[in-house]
Amino acid sequence: MLKAPQARGSSARELLIKSEPRGYVLAGLTVLGVSFLVLWLSFPFFLLEVMSSLLSTAQIPITKTLGSGVPSLVVTLVDGSYLNLALTWQRCGLVSVTVFGLLFLFLMYPLRGSFWLKVAWLELGFLIGLCWSLIRLSLATLISYFVGAGAFAVVEFLTGPFTDIFWVVAMWSLMLSTLTSRRNG
Repeated sequence: MLKAPQARGSSARELLIKSEPRGYVLAGLTVLGVSFLVLWLSFPFFLLEVMSSLLSTAQIPITKTLGSGVPSLVVTLVDGSYLNLALTWQRCGLVSVTVFGLLFLFLMYPLRGSFWLKVAWLELGFLIGLCWSLIRLSLATLISYFVGAGAFAVVEFLTGPFTDIFWVVAMWSLMLSTLTSRRNG
C-alpha cells in the first residue's frame, strides 16, 4: 500500500514514496541504460559459448556461426536434420530483462530505500532473468534434439511466459520484502 509520509509510529507494512523521486528515476534510468547496453553487446555471444559448451558436453553435434552478425548454433538432431538456432535478442531473454528493468525503474526507484541496494537488486534481477533464459533455451534445444526441429518452437513458446513470470514475480517479492524490512528494521 502506498501512502503519504506519516508520523514515526506508522504501520510497519507501508512503503512510503519519496518526496522527489525524479532524481532517483533518472539515476536508475542511467544504470538501466548502461546495463542493457553491456548485455545487448555481449550476452548473445556469451550465450553462444555457454550453449555450445553445454551441448558439446552432452555430445550433441553443433556448429557455431555468425551469420549476418547474429550468433547462431546449428544443432544436428538425432533424426539427421538440423536446427538453426539464431540467438537473437528476443531468444536470449533480453526482451524480458528489459521489461523487468523498466517495471523496476518506474515502480521500485520511487520507493524509499537505499539507491545502491536497488541497483544491486536490479543487476541481480538481470542475472537471474538471463540464467532463466539459458535454462529455457537449453531445455528447448535438448527436447528438439530427441523429438525433432518442430518441437523447438512449441517448447520455446510454452516455456517462455512461464519462466518469465516465475523469475519476475520471485525477484519482485524479494526486492519488496528487502526494502520494507530494511526500512522498518
